[in-house]
Amino acid sequence: MGNCSSSGEVERNFAEKQRQRGAVPANGQPVHGANAPPAQQLYSPAAAGLYANSAPTQQTYGQQPATYNPNTGQPWSNGPGAFDPAGLPAEAIQPNTLPQGAMPPDMQLQVGSIARKAGEVLIMSYDLGTTACQCFEAPNHRLDEADGQIGFGPEVVDQWPGQTASSQGKTPSILFYNTAGQCQPDWGAQCLAHKWSPSRLASLGLTKTEWYKLHIDPATIPQEHMTGPTRQLPPGVSAFQVYTDYLQRLHVAAVARFQTRRGTDLFSRLTSQDRVQYILTIPAAWQKPSIVGELRKCAFKAGLIKDEQSTSLDFCSEPEASALECYAAATQLPLAPNDIFSVVDAGGGTVDFTTYQVLTLHPTFMMKEVDVGATRCLYRGGTFVDRSFEEFLHKKLSQEYPGVYQERHLTRGMKEFTTSTKLQFSYVNRQSSFLQLSEGDEFEQGCIELQWEEIEQCFKPHVDAIVDVAKRQVNTNAGRSKVVFCSGGFGSNDYLLDRLKAELPGIEVLQPGDKSAGSKAVSLGATRYGIFRSVQSRTSPAWYGVKAFRTLSTEDRRLAGAVAHTAIGKTGKQILDDTFSVVLPFGDSVGDDEWRSSKFSIEISDTATNTKQGKLLIYQSPRFDKPIFVDDAGVEFMCQVDVYIPPHSQGRVVVSTTGERYRAYGITVLLSLGRADLRSRVIIDGVEAGGATITWEK
Repeated sequence: MGNCSSSGEVERNFAEKQRQRGAVPANGQPVHGANAPPAQQLYSPAAAGLYANSAPTQQTYGQQPATYNPNTGQPWSNGPGAFDPAGLPAEAIQPNTLPQGAMPPDMQLQVGSIARKAGEVLIMSYDLGTTACQCFEAPNHRLDEADGQIGFGPEVVDQWPGQTASSQGKTPSILFYNTAGQCQPDWGAQCLAHKWSPSRLASLGLTKTEWYKLHIDPATIPQEHMTGPTRQLPPGVSAFQVYTDYLQRLHVAAVARFQTRRGTDLFSRLTSQDRVQYILTIPAAWQKPSIVGELRKCAFKAGLIKDEQSTSLDFCSEPEASALECYAAATQLPLAPNDIFSVVDAGGGTVDFTTYQVLTLHPTFMMKEVDVGATRCLYRGGTFVDRSFEEFLHKKLSQEYPGVYQERHLTRGMKEFTTSTKLQFSYVNRQSSFLQLSEGDEFEQGCIELQWEEIEQCFKPHVDAIVDVAKRQVNTNAGRSKVVFCSGGFGSNDYLLDRLKAELPGIEVLQPGDKSAGSKAVSLGATRYGIFRSVQSRTSPAWYGVKAFRTLSTEDRRLAGAVAHTAIGKTGKQILDDTFSVVLPFGDSVGDDEWRSSKFSIEISDTATNTKQGKLLIYQSPRFDKPIFVDDAGVEFMCQVDVYIPPHSQGRVVVSTTGERYRAYGITVLLSLGRADLRSRVIIDGVEAGGATITWEK
């Protein structure tokens, strides 16, 4: 194993600089050749294997080890030690810009620098929500033109197993598990059948599992939201396993519904031709490469894709999907190029916030994300209002009707609230409401009257938090938002809409279409995302960097923590160890398909006879302040990138103070972080060596 040192140089857009040098074609990807910038040679830490990663979970993105031509999969024709770029066959000097398993050239269409399938394509978008899930299908799209042409749809899967009639297209996020941790056949709406009473579940040893989504990224969730037996994971079952189990059932049902509508032949043919594109939506808080890496595994295990590296799967953030659909649904929208607009996507569990700037309106709508607020995701969705109301109603009935109140009254009252009272509650029309609790003579002909102020106390703390973030979100460095779109299931609530209008003077607050459209915005927008990428750039939500070291300088000695991180390198010079070498800064705008690069030096023992391999450890920090060391507060290990040294790379001989010989190789690591997926590529001593193996932290 080798260790890496940093040159201290970060290139904002390596592809752009290479293009200016004439070494990169118009698709924006670096290539092989002598025009690549030389990697600087620096020192290495004292001990090899210093940056080991314990108990990793491995995910591989393409490319053979560098002893092979990464484009052909065959050994380098020149042979080890005889590399000459001018003497390479033509296929060996072409850029390998896609992961292994990517589409052949005749199935790709370059739109906005993104490789996409051309011709007839089926797009299936899945929105796995905290409380309910949804799927849209867009079959027979012709992507021969930049803006695509719709053959059918998009169409919502409007009936799921357990539903006797067409629904709004959603099914509950519920599963059952036995004591052995095995997922049971019934799922979603099937779990709401009368036969699944709490007493029967207990007698069968089954656990009802809901809200599993909260456990995907538990560090961001207030602990009070995790209480309750149905919000706990089944014993011995991980959140990602529950996600996989649910996604598998959702996918099977969605495919069956598609085949019922369009026939089995169409789906089979498109699948065999690799012309089915899957889009999974994720909350803004999940836009972390480590989480997305695990979700790729889930999709593979659930049967969506044939291998983890498949380009048939992509991820779209929920607020971005909402932004695409809200804009498409709005009529006579008062936006022009350079205008700013914000999205408040309020679902059942999460409320996501993003802000965009319009780039162009015609011939296609293009936008870029601007700024990153301190809060991008709140757990204040509609279900939290339900929970507050349930606590209020239980207390009210216990105190005011102690001799009458039974659990069935609470169940009936909650059903009435979630299906009627909650939807009609308004900030403007302050009228009392009657709540049906029974069909008998209990209470006042089965009803009780609730004052407006009583109901508002269940909404107010959650909506206050949403409004507070929205007020900060609309003010950006690029200007103030002109429009705020309020989408999602809870986003269609009049009380929330009225509050946003009252608290955001001078800003137009809109909902997409009718009230049912808001709950479909994420799935519909994700389908549009699969057709055409309107978002040209996004804002980095964190610092991303590589664990490295550098020669100790006079300025370094004044850094807090410098003494604890000072060591002696192989050549006997003092080094500053465990530094956070930035590849992508927090808040930086990064293109959808942009590669960021930084230069390092990896030193490997000169006695190594097998495949030479180095490693880079990638860290992230969501804090505003730039990290100095990888053990600073808030810095988290993200993944390990294994780098394979091609046999033609000679490197530079380094002799340690003890007489040991090492080979130093100049490494330029390129990371693509413009989308949710992390992609990596490396250039070794000025020659691209293809991709790398990514090993995720569990």
